[in-house]
Amino acid sequence: MSADNLLATDSTPKPPYTVREAITSKDNPRIAIIRTSDRSMFKRCRRKWDFESAIRKNLAPIDRPSYFWIGTGGHFAMEDFHGHNYYGDPVKAFIAYCDACVLAGDKHRIQVPDDFEYQKDLGIGVIRHYTNWLRNRDPFETVWMPNAQGVSEPCVEVKCRIPLPIEHPDFDEIYYQMTLDRLVVRDGEYWILDWKFFKQFSATPLEFNGQMSAYIWGSHAMWDVPIAGAVYHEFLKKIPEPARILKNGTISTAKNQATSHIIYRDALEAMYGDPNKAPSDNILCLNWLADQEDEHRDKFCKRTFTTRNQAQLESEGERILMEVSEMLDSNLPLYTNPTRDCGWDCQFREACLMMDRDDDWESFIAATSISRAEESEEWRRYLK
Repeated sequence: MSADNLLATDSTPKPPYTVREAITSKDNPRIAIIRTSDRSMFKRCRRKWDFESAIRKNLAPIDRPSYFWIGTGGHFAMEDFHGHNYYGDPVKAFIAYCDACVLAGDKHRIQVPDDFEYQKDLGIGVIRHYTNWLRNRDPFETVWMPNAQGVSEPCVEVKCRIPLPIEHPDFDEIYYQMTLDRLVVRDGEYWILDWKFFKQFSATPLEFNGQMSAYIWGSHAMWDVPIAGAVYHEFLKKIPEPARILKNGTISTAKNQATSHIIYRDALEAMYGDPNKAPSDNILCLNWLADQEDEHRDKFCKRTFTTRNQAQLESEGERILMEVSEMLDSNLPLYTNPTRDCGWDCQFREACLMMDRDDDWESFIAATSISRAEESEEWRRYLK
């Protein structure tokens, strides 16, 4: 499929941002939509997958964990900043998201986190540091392509649908759907870029990251341009601290400060006019901080690159077809898979326990859940 056709499947919003329309199984029960999250949930726990998957109950809890909320806002800030940049500043875009969520929550069964103010301040701090981080790093160029009307649009938050060659008596069409955060040019090559907001940087090698494999596979299937690989951009959900000022008014030279080279350098410049005029111990500390960083990483932001060869892409495609065929099996047993992770990675754990106890779990679900189709994009209607 050409890039033009791809963008025609995505309603890239114009100011004010609007809810992006995407095909769902609810629109047509004869169409099955499979996402990468479906595959991971399916392998994690089939009952969890049954609650959340778009081809099953398609539910989300009304009271979602704050880590989901801040991640959505961070994605929107990046979408705007590296796209149309209507707000002119990713921090302003994130604040607009926060305000929109409050307005949406007043009119729909959508709740902001209990620690809303803390999460808002955290998001602002994380994104503000990103703008500092970019001061001496390549932001990469966002690819722009014409949409169906011939209007050039940025390739950010692009919803892709790939038809799968699977025949099934209950479905006329079966698609693999994914959202690609950004398509960029790096050193003359096209790369998929994916944003992540974590409490700590991922320790798993990207060669084993199934989401990245699926995204690279999907981008090759969708675009008529060669895709070199994926950029995995991680934001640490921690606000950098300013350079520590000692009681005597000087700047600390301690190496355990939760700061970055650019922040420390700015502090030296503010105090001495020129960082090179700072005391030698401060310059040594500044140079030490520089040695801890590189073009793609500091303590708070990290870019990692990963590639897949043709054999790996073909293997990923085969895995997708096998897994989707299992998901669509009408006789599929929906057993649960309880682990110690249920306490943090499953928002339906109470309903799951109620099912096992033969309690009224259906009434509980009706009172505590919302359709994912309604929950996911409703806040966009209230952006200002």
